[in-house]
Amino acid sequence: MRLKNFILSCLAVVAAFSVNAPEVEKTENIFKPHWYLQGQIGAQYTLGEISFGDLISPNAQIGVGYNFNKVLGARFSVNAWQSKAGWDTEGNNYEWKWKYVAPALDVTANLSNLICGYNPNRILNIGVFAGIGANIAFDNGEAGDVNGELKSLHKYSDDFQP
Repeated sequence: MRLKNFILSCLAVVAAFSVNAPEVEKTENIFKPHWYLQGQIGAQYTLGEISFGDLISPNAQIGVGYNFNKVLGARFSVNAWQSKAGWDTEGNNYEWKWKYVAPALDVTANLSNLICGYNPNRILNIGVFAGIGANIAFDNGEAGDVNGELKSLHKYSDDFQP
């Protein structure tokens, strides 16, 4: 009799827990237009006539953007630091560097949201951008010095074409 009461008591407890199980509420993630800040740092390579390692220079970019909807956005960014160049001619190695700033204005598109729909938990998003920018160089006196040296070196050569 005691075993029967114990089993019935256990079943009653299990039934009580299953009746009081909370319902899981589904929440829908709704896209909200938003601003974002982007930063990049790395290295760049400028084509030239000297060794690869001598033409690698630092690079940094900061940008701010706004996503208007799930797919389209706009971004303004500024890339700047330093570039290097070089030329090896007749056994002489010429190297020079200059500073630059490169502002850009882009339209951005999230292809993942366009094709697969909006998913804020997606691990990887594929996007494209197109825009317009400028590359403004300054502090490039070294290039002028090298140009002057090369002109004086080839001053009397008939086949030199600067």
